[in-house]
Amino acid sequence: MSEDQILEYLKGTSKENPKHTLEISKAVFGNGATKRIINPTLYKLQKKGQIEKIANENGGNPRWYIIE
Repeated sequence: MSEDQILEYLKGTSKENPKHTLEISKAVFGNGATKRIINPTLYKLQKKGQIEKIANENGGNPRWYIIE
């Protein structure tokens, strides 16, 4: 799994314009991709301070954006 591909896809995103997990997964891995495939890498990038997550109050349906 390529962190670079995810970061490239998230270029141009912002807190006002984040992308859904499944949308990112399908863009990087194709239409058959699932959230489960990409989640570990998204959280790894978040821990590194490269991307940030916005989630609903109940914690579901997170959206992601790059920190530039």
